[in-house]
Amino acid sequence: LGELAVRLTARLVGDPAVRISSIASLGSAGPGQLSHCSSAAYRTQLQTSRAAAVILAEADLALWQGPALVVTNPYLAFARATRL
Repeated sequence: LGELAVRLTARLVGDPAVRISSIASLGSAGPGQLSHCSSAAYRTQLQTSRAAAVILAEADLALWQGPALVVTNPYLAFARATRL
């Protein structure tokens, strides 16, 4: 996760050693998976997602209890992460 934070120019919240093996939607993500919250419509899923980490905006950080990559544009950052 720490490497992803650097490559995505994100502020890391949580353990940089969290291992990310793939990506998934908030609703289907599980251990080892990175997800994102880029729309207010998905904020409720932050409370129940099992993602290892989430890319999100500063305004949504209080809704998530796990490791996060905080960025200005979560959708763009997630798209960039898919390419990595």
